[in-house]
Amino acid sequence: MRSLLIVALFALVVFSFAENCGENEDFRACATKCEPTCANKMPACVMMCAPAACQCKDGFARHDGKCIDVRKCP
Repeated sequence: MRSLLIVALFALVVFSFAENCGENEDFRACATKCEPTCANKMPACVMMCAPAACQCKDGFARHDGKCIDVRKCP
């Protein structure tokens, strides 16, 4: 019973965050600490989970707090 409650709480957290992601963002339960930016489109990163967060979709990079198409980076 306790494990079911833990799973339900985890699902609630995941779905509540997922609804609040911005344009061109996805919610990732296993986020990365080195999200691509316009200044560094392909950062070297250790494959290790960071806390869950909204991050740019594939093909997008963070610029001024928003996710934009990497082809439109200044």
